[in-house]
Formats: sequence, C-alpha cells, structure tokens
Amino acid sequence: MVDDTKNTPGAGSPVPRRTVGKVPDVERGAAGAPGGGRKTFLPELNLELPPWVARYLRPSLPGLAVIFQKDALVLVHMVRGIRGAAPTLAHISQHTLPEGTLTPGLSEPNFSAPAEASARLGRALDALPNRRKLNRISIVLPDACARMILLDLKEIPKSRGQADQMIRWQVRKRVPFKLDDARLSMQRFPLAGGGERVAVVLGLERILAQYEQVVSALDLKPGLLDLATMNMANFCSMAGQDQAEADAGDVVFLNIADEEFSIFILRRRVPLFYRSRPLLHDAVRQPGECLSDVRRELITSSAYYRDRLGGAEERIRRVWLRVAGQTSFPLDEAVKATLGTMPQRVEPQRLLPLEGMAAVDAGLLELAAPALGITAGRWS
Repeated sequence: MVDDTKNTPGAGSPVPRRTVGKVPDVERGAAGAPGGGRKTFLPELNLELPPWVARYLRPSLPGLAVIFQKDALVLVHMVRGIRGAAPTLAHISQHTLPEGTLTPGLSEPNFSAPAEASARLGRALDALPNRRKLNRISIVLPDACARMILLDLKEIPKSRGQADQMIRWQVRKRVPFKLDDARLSMQRFPLAGGGERVAVVLGLERILAQYEQVVSALDLKPGLLDLATMNMANFCSMAGQDQAEADAGDVVFLNIADEEFSIFILRRRVPLFYRSRPLLHDAVRQPGECLSDVRRELITSSAYYRDRLGGAEERIRRVWLRVAGQTSFPLDEAVKATLGTMPQRVEPQRLLPLEGMAAVDAGLLELAAPALGITAGRWS
C-alpha cells in the first residue's frame, strides 16, 4: 500500500503527518499477490507509514466501522477473538439519514448537512456499552467518491521517486481534476508475463475530508478510508469461499448500491478490471428502468471483459453479488445471461457465521458486508 500525498489524518499514526509534495512509498504485493502484504485488494486512502516502518509501528486496525449510504449509515463493531478464535459481531445497527443529507459523488460536496450526519452517528455510538473506550473508526465510502485506475507498465524505474513521477504522469491524463488537489494511493502487482500492474486510487481531498469531519466531530479518529466494493471483496476473501476459484480463474464482484453500479474482477488474485458508474433511474421509484440500467452496464462490462481482457479464454469461477439499500428487482438471470455464471449473494450469516449474527436481519448483514471486510477482513 502506498501513502497519500496530502495532509492525511494520522488515524492514530505514531509519525507526523506528511506534507504535500513528498513522494509516496510503494509496497509490492497485496492480497495473495506475489510479495505478500495485507489482505486487501486496494490501497487505503489515508495510511501514512512507509512499508518498512508500517509492519512494526502501524497501530492495530479498529474494530469499529461505519458505512455511509445515500439514505442511511450502518455502524458495525467487531471484537477480535482471543488466541486465534473467530471475531465476534458485538454491534450492528442501521440509521436513516434525512433525504438530501448525503449525495455521493467525485467532485461536488457530498454532505449538505454534515452536522446532522454526525448527530445520527453519535446517537448510534451512544448505544454502545463501551463507547468511552472507542476512539478510532474506519470509514467505508460509497464507490462514487473516488476513482480506481489500473495501469499496466512494462518497466518501472527502481527509484521510488522516478516510479512515482511515471505513474502520476499516466494518471494525470485520466482524471478530471488536478492531482495536487487529490489524495492518492497506489499498489503494485507483479505480472506473470513481466512488468507490473499498478492499482491507483484517488479522491479529492475536500470530498474525503468531509467524511472524516463527520466522525472527527465525535472525537473519533479515522482509522481507514476505503471503498465499499473493495471491502466487499475483502469480506468474501475472509469467508474463504473464493480461495480455490481465485487461484484457478476469474472472480467477479458486483456491487449495486445508491443507484451506483460497480464491477471488480480479480484474475488469480490480481486486479483485472474495475468499473463504477451511476445508474440513471431510482431503484425504488423506477425499478424497471433501473433494472435496464443494470443490464446495460452488465452488457458493456461483459463485452469489454470478453473482447479486451481475454474473458473468452478464461472461465469465471464465481460471481459475488451485493445489493444494498431498497433495490428489490431480480438480478440473477441478468447476471447469468451476460457473465455466464449464476451469481452468489453476499450472505454473511451463511458464508461466515460469527457469534452475534444469528439474530440480525439478513438484509442488514448484506448491507454491512463491507464493514465486516474493513474490520475483521483486515485482521485475518
């Protein structure tokens, strides 16, 4: 994982914040990729420590996490197991947000009433018996808040500074804002045929700071900031359901939330494809039109995967599907018709039954899957 280049919150970091213009550090490898690394598929947007220091000094990842959705927030508290035991789901709750409070997006302010969002989250936190001991929280962001770009580079300079400059030059042409205004992270994956694939994630500082301010107003330090689809993938990996498939072929993650369609594909544990697009119609008021939007995105993504990414030769081993919010239209047949594989819903209570899940509504658990991925999914 790589450090960002803006004044990123320390999240309890034992080193000072770095200033704008310093070169980020690059760590080779990721979840299951050559080179090792944490079990993640995406670099977080607010880690600061150089890799050689991080493995010794990075604070433990918090078990408290919040997912922000367009119409609600979900609070999750996971407790680590003792001596290798499975973690426990100590708390999970969903809290509605007034209409218009949050509008996820890349460049426009996301919160129209951040104080109201803080108040709702604060009331949820007050229900926790150990609230006074909780001072750090991870944030699961809507996918619309940031961009992920995959770069295939045959040769990367050995110098970290030169490598950073090369990657930035490639990224600069692909985003609609200045990199000096963004928080940027990257992760490098060696490719079997030579060269490297670089996953670059970036979001505007002023947008990401809004989410941090919502939790900072409650005397909480942001632990991690990361995207929903990537932590959905972390959870599925934690559940151990995709290990053999990941080694043998392609694994697809479909995430539909907040009128946003996201697809993420791994090929032998290396990111192959990522696409996130807004849906044009409201899932509740216009379910038929919204389903047509999803089908169109599936067809577009499937065609690109088949024609440009070798999808005709490779086999999709598994398709994971998460549907968050009030979307209720049928998707299984649409997915099978385009990707050739019947999807499997992300059902935490079946994939990884943990203590504390039995009494929780299945829909709420599916909604909370990325929060399980950003907490317990990072511990394993």
